Amino acid sequence: METMAYVVLPGLQVKDFNAESNQYVVGIPAMTGFTGFGHGIERELNRLGWALQVEGVAVMLHDLRLHEGHPKCPAAMLGAKDFINPPIIEEIKGDMRVTLVLRLVGNYDDEALSQKLADSFASVETRQALYNWIHANPCCGGSCHDLKALRLLVATETEDDDLLLKALRRLQQHDKGFWVVPRDDLLSERQAEGQDVLDALLDTQRRMKQADGRWRRDAWIGDEKRWLVPLAIGYQAIEAPQPRQGVRKAAPHIYAEPLTGLGELVYASHWLWRPDFVMDSVFWVHRHDAQQQTYFVTTLQAEA
Repeated sequence: METMAYVVLPGLQVKDFNAESNQYVVGIPAMTGFTGFGHGIERELNRLGWALQVEGVAVMLHDLRLHEGHPKCPAAMLGAKDFINPPIIEEIKGDMRVTLVLRLVGNYDDEALSQKLADSFASVETRQALYNWIHANPCCGGSCHDLKALRLLVATETEDDDLLLKALRRLQQHDKGFWVVPRDDLLSERQAEGQDVLDALLDTQRRMKQADGRWRRDAWIGDEKRWLVPLAIGYQAIEAPQPRQGVRKAAPHIYAEPLTGLGELVYASHWLWRPDFVMDSVFWVHRHDAQQQTYFVTTLQAEA
């Protein structure tokens, strides 16, 4: 499979997305939400007759705001008679503006597919069908709005990344953003030095009050000068797949626990103009480790 095309969704506004990625992480949506959205677009392209697969979804965040939420006690009830709080756990929601880039792969030796891509992939019909699908389907549990000019780029054998890089540089000049990339390598380094991996993950977020009254991060994090964030990246199976009643299409069912990893927000301009920048460092893909029974996402470069 070779890279044959890209779909670029610049400045997509997602409202009321699920900000509670799992019971441990609140903020950036689960990365599986973005890759799942890409899989939905792949299925729509297949329905339109395109024999292409999505091999990677790049995520560039422009803005993210969490909702303040609502008090359990309505204002009209304040000062009134006693009442019992209903057993309701409020969902944590948020709004974000994000640019998504989907890498499409296919059989490059298929001359008919190559010619069809060159002739009609960027057609008005394909573009409108994707517009309709995006606005009718959720991304990370939120509704999609205000999508700017959707871009459909056909890659060539010699310029598979060059066209995309030029398009992203033009976008970045008008709309700054941050790539979301995995940094589990930092946790592995701490683990190799004897630190518990959970403690290392907590070090990236907590602040310790110093003798001078200031709040500072752990020394190894402070020296890194990085914007590190926890990310929900998949699931760890706690049993073998097995049939269960009520499961859709009789697919094997499995119980699992969430996987939490470490990510970094990298200023896109710092990478897009670097001569050694490779697109594989930002494309998230689905992966399965049969030995560890994990279902997770990572970038193409991180797994290399």
